This record gives sequence, C-alpha cells and structure tokens, in this order.
Amino acid sequence: MPRFFFHIDDHVSEIDEDGQELPSAAEARVQAIMYVGALLRDEPALVWDGRQLEVRVTDSEGRPVTAVHVSAIDAPLRD
Repeated sequence: MPRFFFHIDDHVSEIDEDGQELPSAAEARVQAIMYVGALLRDEPALVWDGRQLEVRVTDSEGRPVTAVHVSAIDAPLRD
C-alpha cells in the first residue's frame, strides 16, 4: 500500500516523518479532511484571529497530493 504523509502548519510546521499507509490518494484526501476536523475539535482556537491551519499531504516521493486550509473570522456585529 502507498504511504502518505500529513504535514501540519499552524504558524509552526510539523513534518510527518512516519506517514500512514492508505489504499489510494483519494483515501488520503478523505483522511486529510477528517484529520483537520479532529484537530479543530480538540483545539478550535487554531483558526481564530487570522490564524490559518494547513494540512498538506504528500506521497512517499514528496509529491503533493492535497492541501486543506482552514481559517475563521468573526462577522461584524449588527445593531
């Protein structure tokens, strides 16, 4: 099975040295979305105040597979 690496950048880069074996690039894309969801569930402040969370997925050759970017801003309050 191919190995995919899930690198995190939330103003600090965390390089995935181990990776995960998955059946396909399509499954790696699904896992990237689920991974971002889990990160935000545990630490929602990762995307407030102009901060952006990025999870980049690469294959075993270092080629990009997908990237997920998430940020959030407060809407202006209406009176």
